Amino acid sequence: KPQTAMNVSVATPNTAPTVSTPAGVNVAASAGQSFQFSSLFAGNDTDNDALTYYLYDSNAAANSGHFVVNGNIASAQTIYEVTAAQRAQTSIVAGASRTADDMYVEAFDGRVYSGWNTCVHLYV
Repeated sequence: KPQTAMNVSVATPNTAPTVSTPAGVNVAASAGQSFQFSSLFAGNDTDNDALTYYLYDSNAAANSGHFVVNGNIASAQTIYEVTAAQRAQTSIVAGASRTADDMYVEAFDGRVYSGWNTCVHLYV
């Protein structure tokens, strides 16, 4: 009886990416101060998958802080996608005096999300 070759592929498990806050979760700022994205948020994926980031600014007040991506202000209370290539052109600008923002970031590795559990409270 002839033998038949069989290919078996085993899917490797995927680990969810994480997002950490290098400067901590409470960050004091001066009015209008700009922070590079990477100084407040750091994505990590143990599987070395390329990450896409999703940004969310919870404060929609006109004088509050905001994300800036490639020179464009990301609308508050809207989920905004940032590719790995755009990360270097992403910043967070603090609002006017006596304002505060909760800035959320989620990472996606192409298969699973980190979850909306990473937030920096930026206060002026």
